[in-house]
Amino acid sequence: MKKIFTLIAMISMAFPILSQQIGPYNLTVFQETYVPLDNGMLVESDYDPGLVWDDPVYPIQFPFTFSLFEFPIDTLLGVGGEGVLSSVSAYDYYEVGAAIIPLSNDFIDRAYDDDPYAMGVSPIRYQVDGTEGSRIFKLETSNAGFYDEYSELDSLPSFVNFQIWMFEQDGSFELRYGESEIVNPEIVYDFVPGPLMAIVDSIGDYDQESQKAYFLTGDPSDPEINLIVGEITLNDSTLILNEMPANGMVYRFYTPDASVSNKDLPQLNMSLVGNPVEDIIQLRVDDPALHFKKAELLISNSLGQIIEKENVVLNPRFYLEWDSQVPGAYFLTVRMKEGMKTLKFIAR
Repeated sequence: MKKIFTLIAMISMAFPILSQQIGPYNLTVFQETYVPLDNGMLVESDYDPGLVWDDPVYPIQFPFTFSLFEFPIDTLLGVGGEGVLSSVSAYDYYEVGAAIIPLSNDFIDRAYDDDPYAMGVSPIRYQVDGTEGSRIFKLETSNAGFYDEYSELDSLPSFVNFQIWMFEQDGSFELRYGESEIVNPEIVYDFVPGPLMAIVDSIGDYDQESQKAYFLTGDPSDPEINLIVGEITLNDSTLILNEMPANGMVYRFYTPDASVSNKDLPQLNMSLVGNPVEDIIQLRVDDPALHFKKAELLISNSLGQIIEKENVVLNPRFYLEWDSQVPGAYFLTVRMKEGMKTLKFIAR
């Protein structure tokens, strides 16, 4: 076990704050076909590329400028045995940084059989798509097994597939999940009592009051955000998802003004009528296929704070009352199973 897992696991529980805000990021969840990185480059770790692995550590020189929370990143550290991508060293307990945890389990290559020179069947690979200014860095853990099953059963029947995408254009990132099967949940989830997904700010900060971890909890298709400030433990059922994310589930973390036109995200055909806004927000739904469909509306301010959230049924011309707020720039985000749209407006 390396730093990310042990540092969080060894300290005790603090108070939780339920929220849909993840620091400067908003979250949207949608479905999109999972595409394996079959032509990706194998990461260079402390194991030879292509061989079996257990707890590999792999530094990745980042191809473009990216920041996770307030931490600028030029090199990411992957800890494959724990599904963690971090901006800090796995062994430097005094370095402060941030981390992405798509799944917190002790992963292992499914061909592992105490032979360190065997060929692996669970590649960890990456690729960079797009042109300068709009590149996407993609990292995949493919067909990974669970060490606890290997230790107790001497077999590796369970497996997971997941990816992290990081976008140069707007600083957003996505967690993407492929096919998975958990054959022995009582073994796989022995310590952590279910699938654990988290975005961590200020990990390694020994001023424990400054440590922050945002856990996605409950229904994987509509998760709550559980913010833990300070001391944390992982063997707590309030910090987990009810089940593994379904094949094709995507979790997108973005700032409110991030890349409305990003082609990788399904964009809804709708627009605002009348901007600046005084007391009524008028939303025009241009796509008839979206008429009278359920949607979630979120309004956030320029700091990324969600100040209003409402579940509605969209009419072709939808009106939303705008209560008195501080004048300035705001963002209306519409989330539906068909996609999403974020629209900027000015409040007088």
